[in-house]
Amino acid sequence: IADLVSTAQFIRGRPESSSLPILVLGDPSDSQTRQRLLDVGVAAFIPVPVDADVAAKTIQTVHQEHWENGGPGRPVRGTYDELDPMELARILGTMRKSGRLVVKSSGPEGQIHFEKGRVISASCGDAKGDNAVRAIFSWPRAEFVYDPEAVLSELPNLDRDLVAISTELKPRAPAA
Repeated sequence: IADLVSTAQFIRGRPESSSLPILVLGDPSDSQTRQRLLDVGVAAFIPVPVDADVAAKTIQTVHQEHWENGGPGRPVRGTYDELDPMELARILGTMRKSGRLVVKSSGPEGQIHFEKGRVISASCGDAKGDNAVRAIFSWPRAEFVYDPEAVLSELPNLDRDLVAISTELKPRAPAA
């Protein structure tokens, strides 16, 4: 039990894993041991011998609770070579995502903030609003970072549906 407690405390003490759900394979028969593990952050126990259906249901329930109760999102990095900008816009819009998309190319950096699939702010160099969105998604090559935890720190300058924007975008020329 001491090793499990130490491991759970180690996981909870690291910023990159502090909010991740911890599951333990095995279910303590002693109620004090069980409570001690729950107190240090264990989310659930999977009984041994393992029944695949029970284990899957437990994992699914813990994952769903983590997602619904505000487990932090993780930044997603990629390039336009990996994911076409029109497809990126369509995915973020269709899934009603919120956060910030930062796109870097050889020129100025572009930022698009969105809330539940609606673009609320966009900037790229001197361009703002629709012009910034068009510029950002027209670059032939770029790297992007989607941060679901980012918060808009300025006044909104746009209110457009990201799916609608993605349908307006022209297919980009293949990168050379």
